[in-house]
Amino acid sequence: MFSPQKRELIVGGLSSAVSVFCLLLAFSIESVFGSTFEMRMLPVFLSGTMVLISVMVILKAVNMPKELLVSQEEVQIMRAATGRMFGVVIVGLIYVWLFYALGYILATAISMYLVMIVLGNSNHYKIALTAILSAIIYQFIFMGFFGFYDPVGRLIDLSALSEFLS
Repeated sequence: MFSPQKRELIVGGLSSAVSVFCLLLAFSIESVFGSTFEMRMLPVFLSGTMVLISVMVILKAVNMPKELLVSQEEVQIMRAATGRMFGVVIVGLIYVWLFYALGYILATAISMYLVMIVLGNSNHYKIALTAILSAIIYQFIFMGFFGFYDPVGRLIDLSALSEFLS
């Protein structure tokens, strides 16, 4: 097993790689109306925030003492948290594919459901209801209130529902 410092460096390095990749993808989003702030504003902001947090994790690891006493209980908690962290990253990658295939609202609802499962929730009815309501609220806020462009899914076209909710 890795020392806490090496583990933090690994997490910071992997997070940096994923966040820089997301930032590059966010900058590749083409503007529909010629403005730089409409479609790519949120992805660039979130990706940039991920980059900053990753750098902070790496700096924390560099400044961490080499010998850090950790109890067996803390090791088990860290293992569970690490597994959940990778699960959330995998769900994030699934979200990117779902966003392309199904559109914003359906991809958001499915991804929120999956994230809550990965994080250990087990009441499927409550999770599904929360995911659907949250996706509707997000749709209203980002597409209706902020006026962000809502791309149509390649497999399922929910543009009528999207227009209704926006």
